[in-house]
Amino acid sequence: MNCKLRKLRIYLILIIIAFNISVFSQIKSEESSWKKYSEKIDNGYTVQFEYPMYFKLDRIENCMCLGKSSKKDSYNNTMDWGIWMDDPQNYSEFDSIYYEKEFNNDFIIKKDSLIISGYKSVRTIVNQRSGEKYSESIIVKLKDCIFELINSKSESDDFKRFYTSIKIKQD
Repeated sequence: MNCKLRKLRIYLILIIIAFNISVFSQIKSEESSWKKYSEKIDNGYTVQFEYPMYFKLDRIENCMCLGKSSKKDSYNNTMDWGIWMDDPQNYSEFDSIYYEKEFNNDFIIKKDSLIISGYKSVRTIVNQRSGEKYSESIIVKLKDCIFELINSKSESDDFKRFYTSIKIKQD
């Protein structure tokens, strides 16, 4: 009986060690499974950021669109996140009328401020009260360019890592 108990303890110890090694390697691979992107844009800025490898990056007009690959329609990026760039004179923020329409007049808005790449920014989070719709935008206003970071899916630590990795440098 004593021998069986020892064998059981050894098996349990081995299982715990194997589990810990598995968890550690999974955490390490998730942390390293991000890509880095850098682009010099037309108005004299360089934008750098990190994003998950499981996302596809598309550069379309004034947007760096990030999302999972999708085969639903001709455009195969789910556009979960984005960085929109615009001239200040062409930019207008979404107002409550927009959210009333998008969220069927069923929403809660929360605003706060953040620092993105050294710039004071305004974050707006909109949640649907009785549904799953979610919208998060972070506006970085510079004198000659507006950067709007969009999360159209859900609140996540990955999106936080994405927006905290953003570096905006004027050339």
